[in-house]
Amino acid sequence: MPIPVDEQGIDVDQLIATGAEGALITPSHQFPIGGVLSAGRRQRLVRWIEQHDGYVLEDDYDAEFRYDQASVGALQGLAADRVIYAGTASKTLAPALRIGWLVVPPELVRPMDAELRRWKEGSPRIEQDALAHLLQTGAYDRHLRKMPANLP
Repeated sequence: MPIPVDEQGIDVDQLIATGAEGALITPSHQFPIGGVLSAGRRQRLVRWIEQHDGYVLEDDYDAEFRYDQASVGALQGLAADRVIYAGTASKTLAPALRIGWLVVPPELVRPMDAELRRWKEGSPRIEQDALAHLLQTGAYDRHLRKMPANLP
């Protein structure tokens, strides 16, 4: 169910009022206004998921490109055991690569692995190796810093 978003991001109190057990959020780029989830609301969201033993799926949509302020850290860094972090190289490299990732809490690794094996149609091995090389050598980071969206 949709939850209102304002200049501080998702309204966490309204989310809590729904009785939901989890949420899909985009804290780096709150849809539709594009703002960033405020520090206070990040803390409130983390307290809520920890108190209710729930999970948040963090779609790190557009976090690499900031036009109005410095990049912000992922919510996953505040609650690694409660946040499932999703990312992709579609905007930073090329949509046709179709490479994405999930960082899941330790207790979800086995169930997620089993589910991925059940649905997997084959991983693009060459593309994964190329991205791994870019990450290991620092070339991906240099690429991001040179992108026009990140210029002062």
